[in-house]
Amino acid sequence: MAECRVFSLTPSEVKGKVLLAQAFPCDFEGSYEQDERVMLRTAAWRSRWVTALCLLAVGLVGCSPEHYPQTTLLPRGDFARIADHLLDTTVKWALLVFVLVEGVLVYAIFRFRGKPEDPEPHQTHGNTTVEIIWTVIPALILAAIAVPTVRAIFQTNATPGKDALTIEVVGHQWWWEFRYPEYNLTTANELHVPVDRTVSLRMGSADVIHSFWVPQFAAKRDVFANRETRLWFKAEVEGEYPAQCAEFCGIQHARMAYRIKAQRPEEFQAWVAHMQKCSCRKSLRARQGGGGWLPARMLLLDTPFEASTGN
Repeated sequence: MAECRVFSLTPSEVKGKVLLAQAFPCDFEGSYEQDERVMLRTAAWRSRWVTALCLLAVGLVGCSPEHYPQTTLLPRGDFARIADHLLDTTVKWALLVFVLVEGVLVYAIFRFRGKPEDPEPHQTHGNTTVEIIWTVIPALILAAIAVPTVRAIFQTNATPGKDALTIEVVGHQWWWEFRYPEYNLTTANELHVPVDRTVSLRMGSADVIHSFWVPQFAAKRDVFANRETRLWFKAEVEGEYPAQCAEFCGIQHARMAYRIKAQRPEEFQAWVAHMQKCSCRKSLRARQGGGGWLPARMLLLDTPFEASTGN
């Protein structure tokens, strides 16, 4: 009676088996079947590694901060740079711990791998020296992370100097109001700041909880009704940056976006002069009735519809 041999193969192994049979029709018999299974598994693992590396490469390319304007990994101000430096420090320590722990683990797996003929290993009950080492080392690592963390907390909670530009921020459903007491200006959904001058934000809400988030300049701050929240930053690179409310605040939360325009000091002063001139004209027109009734928050907008929609 012919010997019947049954192999349990996965679909990928069956496919590989067919390919091997086509490539090696003369050798695909007899003793070669043992080697063939090893080759199939090696090819499967190689394919998995190639796929994983390709996915990793695609993921790393997709993480490029240059293509994501709301990233926190590309700081454009001193406040954001403090947080970014703390993140880098923490990640470096975590990577070091990972490499050391996994390295020792892999070494132990291969160096002390048991064999069938090995005797029963000697049983031990604790090692004072080892226990002290694995207690002291993590404590030192935590201290190395705690020091820059505490320093960053105090730095980001410091009070800005008297030369800082104070801006009052009021969150509404679903738009942002920005008041400049120094210049007697109010804008909506557009925050203009001068480069290389610290900006002190004093924030609150007119209704529900909102979250003021300026990704490339500072952190998030929740804003509440009847309570003042403070934040500061200094823009170092001019340009226009998108920002967003980061706290769900109602059905139009996704539309509660705004823009930050970091301008050179002379451009910022020119913008202030232009807005003050527009304010005078619109206020006069509103009082005379020539332009119809305008809410106070819309007096400084060239297109009043922007304030009502949050665009």
